[in-house]
Amino acid sequence: MPLDYVLGIPICEKRGGCKVRLADSVQKCVVFLGPEQGDDIELAGTGFLISKGEPGSAVYLVTAAHVAKQLAGPIGVRLNTHEGQFRVQPLSQAEWVYHRHYPEVDVAAVLFDVPKWADVRPYNIGKFATQFKMATKDFGPGDFAYVVGLYRLLKDTGRNIPLVHTGHIAATALDHPVPVTDPITKRAVSTRAYLVESRAISGASGSPVFVRRSVKHLIPESIDANANKLRVSTPGSVWLLGMWQSSWPLEPDQALIEGAGLGPNVKVSVGIGLVIPSQYIIDVLLMPGIRDQRDEWLGARAVQVAATTDAVPATKADNPRHREDFNSLLHAAARKPPQGDQT
Repeated sequence: MPLDYVLGIPICEKRGGCKVRLADSVQKCVVFLGPEQGDDIELAGTGFLISKGEPGSAVYLVTAAHVAKQLAGPIGVRLNTHEGQFRVQPLSQAEWVYHRHYPEVDVAAVLFDVPKWADVRPYNIGKFATQFKMATKDFGPGDFAYVVGLYRLLKDTGRNIPLVHTGHIAATALDHPVPVTDPITKRAVSTRAYLVESRAISGASGSPVFVRRSVKHLIPESIDANANKLRVSTPGSVWLLGMWQSSWPLEPDQALIEGAGLGPNVKVSVGIGLVIPSQYIIDVLLMPGIRDQRDEWLGARAVQVAATTDAVPATKADNPRHREDFNSLLHAAARKPPQGDQT
């Protein structure tokens, strides 16, 4: 019996295919970090660039706090160029800002001046899967996820090649603390994180993790109100779920030790990773340290503009956008602390 349903106007594409791949433009927010080493860096981890998405808005570099804290001495950010190679942008005296209310939240951010030669595209903060968006867009366990970052086994390349690891959300129970080991102090601590099933390995720390929304359609089997209804799902938009903190390591079994020749103290991923929710990244962007960096950058930019246009820069009172405060964007996604959080 044919079904009576309408899904809307179909969209036809050359070569067809389903929309489950991650757009190339999304991958352009990913950068690599590490201590400077000649014209290159010693790869230490992944970072990604974010902004409000408006022309001329400030750009922020985000990575895992444990990556930022281990970067001693002159460090650099490795970026792809428009010509298809990579160059290193020095990040001297980086004033990383961390989450002051929850020190166990493994997020670091700093204002970043993107060089003109860099072929990057900062990810729009408006596409963060905040707790509000997680609820209204019905994200949850089983939804498709992407971890995009450094793959240490493919590091000696002429340009940055971030790998896209795929998987799915395994759990979103933020009310339950997750036990982890602090990579710097080696102390046992607990944090609140999403669990994502993915085979990302060492080097992916600080990677952006995206989630794809599934759009559900009801298809009535007939016009009979009492008839059963069918459901179909189609791939929807992509949102930033959060930042990859680490794989959940366990001791390898004896067969793996003998087969791969691993040492006695080696740990391997079990395919589950901890992802710091994007809402905590927003929290860090609202910290006074980031606000100060933003004010200093905007002030310097106003002076530069005035020097090239012979115009007098507006005062803060005359120009409310001078601070480029995030209130209009972030207050709409204000964090409702998970059950058990203390604000």
